[in-house]
Amino acid sequence: MNTLVRMLFIILLCITSFICVSRSSAQQPGSGGSPKIGGGVEKGFQPGPGLPPTHLPVPKETPTDWGNITWLEVGWTEDSMSIQHSAPNFVNPNHCPVEGSYATDPKDPGHSLFHTVALSAFMNKKQVSLLVLGCAYGKPKIIAIGVRP
Repeated sequence: MNTLVRMLFIILLCITSFICVSRSSAQQPGSGGSPKIGGGVEKGFQPGPGLPPTHLPVPKETPTDWGNITWLEVGWTEDSMSIQHSAPNFVNPNHCPVEGSYATDPKDPGHSLFHTVALSAFMNKKQVSLLVLGCAYGKPKIIAIGVRP
């Protein structure tokens, strides 16, 4: 049963696009050191005893495709905004739990400017590209907005 749980865990990690180290590439127990990938010793998250380490990709800021803003929603008790746009591919580099729209974070400097730019682009039917990194309110967090003329 324990082996089955381990196999399911490894398969789940592979399915979610994490880089998995196969048991064949890992050093044998008791030999010391870490598994080698590409000839180098890699450090990574150790999921549990007897399981290979997982090397998690470090998220970086990612732009969305260009699209028109289809709706805006402003926060209830905080100075925030949620934006949805028509770009065909949803960008979510941090695997935030809420998909379908992006949000600003009131703690970020410049968030009010993001709101002004988004509202202006929405009213003037201009295309935007959102730069996202991290999560705000469970959605990918907007850290910049580009507008096409």
